[in-house]
Amino acid sequence: MTNPSAQVLEVAVFTVGAPASFAPIQRRTHESLATLRGYREGLRLRGKAEGLFADVIAWDSIESAQSASNLVREDARFADLVASITKVQLYAHYRLRGDITTLMAELRRAPVVEMACYTVPHRSGELGHLHDRLHEVVRAMTGYRGGAAGHQVEDSKGLADLVGWEDEQAHDRAGADLQARAELAPFFSGIGEMKVFELFSVVE
Repeated sequence: MTNPSAQVLEVAVFTVGAPASFAPIQRRTHESLATLRGYREGLRLRGKAEGLFADVIAWDSIESAQSASNLVREDARFADLVASITKVQLYAHYRLRGDITTLMAELRRAPVVEMACYTVPHRSGELGHLHDRLHEVVRAMTGYRGGAAGHQVEDSKGLADLVGWEDEQAHDRAGADLQARAELAPFFSGIGEMKVFELFSVVE
């Protein structure tokens, strides 16, 4: 039986050279990943920016995720994927504060998926509390369709926010509201490197 606390969410954000023909490659990639040990489920995402895509994969452990990563570089089934990618913006694994299965279901139904992955000086103390508070506020906002916060396995300073919205306007309104809240100002000013801040849609 899978230990839920051991599960990780793999996030890969990348640019491809031929976006118009990438959808079937991404679909075949996920079909092949689904045959690997430790695979739970996955989402295929397409970014609003030209040529931007993302794969979000739930694994039963970091060991399963790392084993799959090694295989992708060597297995011929993934050769088209590797050849298509022109730039990797992010490849990381996160443990969620929340249930992975619930998050994946929420994001799958969301018309717009916001992804923010970044670093902070430390994720404990005030910043950790404010990160939790941010998600409390977001959950009460109009247009919110689900989401979760995560901390990166490979980097103790890495955080992630994955949030579903009913449309881009809801996302924009939420962003303006959050930035205007004085209680959250120390959190936003504490963000170091913003690795990803993008909007995506789910590829069916």
